Amino acid sequence: SQSDAFHQRIIGADADPQVDSNTLLVGGLIENQLFTGIALSGGGVLTPNGDQINDALQLDYILLKATSPVLVEVAIHDLAGAPVRSLYAQRDLSGPKGLAWDGKNNDGQLVPPGLYLLRLSVQTDAGETAQVHTVAVAY
Repeated sequence: SQSDAFHQRIIGADADPQVDSNTLLVGGLIENQLFTGIALSGGGVLTPNGDQINDALQLDYILLKATSPVLVEVAIHDLAGAPVRSLYAQRDLSGPKGLAWDGKNNDGQLVPPGLYLLRLSVQTDAGETAQVHTVAVAY
């Protein structure tokens, strides 16, 4: 009733006669996840053959609940779990993020066709949380 921003009509009365208070409590569900909105371009298929179609894999995500900088790492592994490429390792705050993989390993060479694992992880005070997504490389 004290704000000019949003005019609302007020009707005086108890909303529920069984509750003896004049207090409004608003609750919300807080999910236990640190990433949302994870999207891989091309349906997770990368074709780095120079034709400008799916030559790079775009990863977009939103980091949640990071009120102070936390270590975020994005890496590509082969199916045996061996590291292929480190894409990102920096401290970030909450918000939308995006990065791309060009289909090359840490030595700058194109990886062979096949399935790879994209691992997105965050290190917090409560420990590490990670999500793994499959990525296909085809020529």
